[in-house]
Amino acid sequence: MTAEGGSAPSGNGSEAPSEVASSGGPGGRRSEPAASGGRRSIAAAPTPSGRSVTDLELAFAQNPESDAYVELCYAYLSKRRFMEAMVVCKKAARTQSEALLPKLMLARVHEAQERYPRALEVLKSLARQFPQEPEVDLALGRVQLAAGDEAAGIEALRKALDREPALEEATELLQSKGITYPEPPPAPVHSQDLDLPSGVPVVGLAPPAPGTDPGHGAPQPYAQVSGIRGVSGVHLPPGVSGGMLPPGVSGGMLPPGVSGGMLPPGVSGGMLPPGVSGGVLPPGMSGALGSQVSGVFRIPPVRLEGEDELERMAEENARAEPARGTPRTTFLLLLGLLVISIGVVGFRFFEKSRLEAIDRLTLEGLEAFDRDLYASYKVAAARFESILQRYDDDHPATLARLAHTYAILSTEHLERSAESRLPALLTQAEAVAGDNPHTRAARGLVDLARGPEAAGGVIDALLPHAARDQTAVPTFVDLSLGIAERSTGELEGAHRRLQRVADFLSRNVRARVWSARAAESAGRLATAQRSYLQVRKAEPRHPGALAGLALVTLGRGDLEAAKTALDGFDALETSGSRDISPKDRALAQFAKSELLRLAGQGVAADVAYERATELDPGNPEFPFGRGRALLARDKLDAAVRFLGEAVAMEPTRWTYRIELAEALMRAKKFEQARTHLDFALERAPSELSVGLAQARFLRRTNAAQTESYLTETLPGKFPDASVELALERGRYYRSQGDLTKAEAELARAVESFNGRSQALQGNVLVSFGLVAWDSSRRDEAVKAYRAAARRGNLDALALLANALQNGNAEERREAKEAAQRYLGAGDSLRRTDFVRGIADRLR
Repeated sequence: MTAEGGSAPSGNGSEAPSEVASSGGPGGRRSEPAASGGRRSIAAAPTPSGRSVTDLELAFAQNPESDAYVELCYAYLSKRRFMEAMVVCKKAARTQSEALLPKLMLARVHEAQERYPRALEVLKSLARQFPQEPEVDLALGRVQLAAGDEAAGIEALRKALDREPALEEATELLQSKGITYPEPPPAPVHSQDLDLPSGVPVVGLAPPAPGTDPGHGAPQPYAQVSGIRGVSGVHLPPGVSGGMLPPGVSGGMLPPGVSGGMLPPGVSGGMLPPGVSGGVLPPGMSGALGSQVSGVFRIPPVRLEGEDELERMAEENARAEPARGTPRTTFLLLLGLLVISIGVVGFRFFEKSRLEAIDRLTLEGLEAFDRDLYASYKVAAARFESILQRYDDDHPATLARLAHTYAILSTEHLERSAESRLPALLTQAEAVAGDNPHTRAARGLVDLARGPEAAGGVIDALLPHAARDQTAVPTFVDLSLGIAERSTGELEGAHRRLQRVADFLSRNVRARVWSARAAESAGRLATAQRSYLQVRKAEPRHPGALAGLALVTLGRGDLEAAKTALDGFDALETSGSRDISPKDRALAQFAKSELLRLAGQGVAADVAYERATELDPGNPEFPFGRGRALLARDKLDAAVRFLGEAVAMEPTRWTYRIELAEALMRAKKFEQARTHLDFALERAPSELSVGLAQARFLRRTNAAQTESYLTETLPGKFPDASVELALERGRYYRSQGDLTKAEAELARAVESFNGRSQALQGNVLVSFGLVAWDSSRRDEAVKAYRAAARRGNLDALALLANALQNGNAEERREAKEAAQRYLGAGDSLRRTDFVRGIADRLR
């Protein structure tokens, strides 16, 4: 398995919880011995504390040097959230650089994903760093067993037990292989344990005491005996006056002090040294021994009747046996061993080749996936399909990645062939890799494609699995979440989230593209332009970045930059590039229609717009974008028509309603505007843009509650929107003729607008300049217009040209340059005719 998918941790120690205490060892953390005298691994799953994953995340974030990461890591593993588990272990390893446990946990995460080569790489490094640590040997053994290297695994587990005999998990793993280690000592032999014929006397061993356990009774004391001929210093059991050796005992010697058992028939070679106390003679032995004991007490051998004949027959049989059967049996045995060895080696070679092939195809697929090109997604899909078809048709991580790839192709590139495969594939991925970020991201994209009414459900589903704070690492879940937030109108929040995703997923071009789109939607055109340029550094021929860059530069009034970007797109098309999807082509045609319209080529602009809608039918962004551009140029009737078309296509998207209400208010159609504002207020009452639209409606209709709404209601709801609210209050007071209050509000906005979007800063400066102009403070107005023009505000150029057209020679040159820049941004802007007149006078 690979980094994002796989099975739960393997090994007996990986599932069983154990009590954890902080005490000694390189890891700084040990398990308390179990009741049986053994102990679990320090890297075994701890006893659940009952805390939620959220609580554990918070505890670890607050104190990265605590042991909270262990339970958090196992919680992630139980939910198959392998990427999060990996991040937690790596962070713990950084904060506890000398500790063993975080590195053992990192190996455990690799093991849980069945990435055994990576796990072994970590563990072998630890073995060099901690050469005497039994925990490392235990982990090595467990992983080697799981990887199929049974001999090495058993050896490592034995080494772990040599260093720590109480290591319970190592014992259990060896027992699962039928191995008891270390081997138990042989049990003592007692007289009652031997199968002797009745009447055979006990030799040299004490009988158990009456009333005690026969197997564990204490040896009985022997009385001193005298008068036995030739015996010196030997004891017999009490009351024994003689005896005989059992039949078949020859040349036997009894060790001194032996007690608690009996000699079996046929035992030979024992001797009883003279004068040794604690040894015994066989019961029933008489004083006549048949030989004089001098220095050593020897027992003469006793031969049974017929024993010589039996030995002769056994020797003849041993000589005849090899000639009859040994070569054939040996050959068959060797052949069987050879076949088994070849099978084992072949299987291990096949398994190694299979894993290497999966890793190679995965790497190729991910590299293509990160490029975010139409053709590269097809390459990624082909690589992931190969893994499923040739090596593992239920590979969790691959299923998750393939589902995500097809979801992107289907929703963002209009690839129809992906639509038929996607539903079943996503269902399969959710069954085996439901917690994988790719699976969750794919589900979010599929649900979001149903329309903006589904966006709220998508956000609710993804938010619990997204990065909670600045310490958490964002994933593809956060990317899909940011896209959903943008579609609901949470423009600033979406921009911040997607910007952070782009920073962390730096190799993924798609994250940067969506970050640029979110910045554009939030009015941060300069940021969006920088993001698109960064995409082009990574992928110079990225068609989506070229089309997006053209739209952003058009918004900033830079027609030349927009034309350059579209020329690059045309060059891609001419070269027959397979990286261009139908959606990319449609977006480029829309950008071209806007460029032509600004250049005054209305007929050609209409043709390009129709091509865009044919390539991507039903895309509401096209009529919405065209309507908003018309509104910026004060083409109110046309703006109302196209914005109304966008609302008709997606009636639940309140952001479209706000723009339509603005166009209707400027056209003095307040009743119609009221309808759309009410809808937006009902659907998004906590959105700042809705509150500001309501304030503009009240101002334009001269409602009595306008001032209280701006000074009391909105500040209470949006305490962080001081710049936006000060701008609206300044506009309100200027409309009422109260220039003093207007200037105070706008000055307050200017003082605190650093860090806000360039578009917002430009609007504040233009409004401040208008108030200064109304107050006959020409120089202050000119200064404000210049500052706004530097921020890309086109209206500031027109106002600057007007303010300086009657000045000295240097001011008239500046006025002429401002007029030319304004006219260069298009022939159909809101002040085009006015500025053209100024330019004509300044020739």
